[in-house]
Amino acid sequence: SPLQVLKEAHRIIRRDGKLMLGLVLKESPWGKFYQKKKKLGYPFYKHATFYKFDEVVRLLVQAGFVTERTVSTLFQRPGEVRHMEVPKEGYFAGAGFTIMVAGKKAVATEATNRDYE
Repeated sequence: SPLQVLKEAHRIIRRDGKLMLGLVLKESPWGKFYQKKKKLGYPFYKHATFYKFDEVVRLLVQAGFVTERTVSTLFQRPGEVRHMEVPKEGYFAGAGFTIMVAGKKAVATEATNRDYE
């Protein structure tokens, strides 16, 4: 299960370590494109499971992580990619690829607390 995998990642990552996820999200144009391929029986996508952004955030929190950074790219639609893109900070539903960096909650909280001391 994804939650078990994230909990194991949380267990083995160093206290100040980071988890980086590269995702094709379910609600993105690319996610929809790949879900259609899965339904058509393409073997590469046979075992793929696509998640919504808020589902990934919830799973990370349940596993003990806090999202520290999100970057989005691939705003061109499937079949229309013509040029390299500069990634944008933050989550954008129209992006085909999203990168999330997460840290352990305790470390993020300590860093935040130090900022206010």
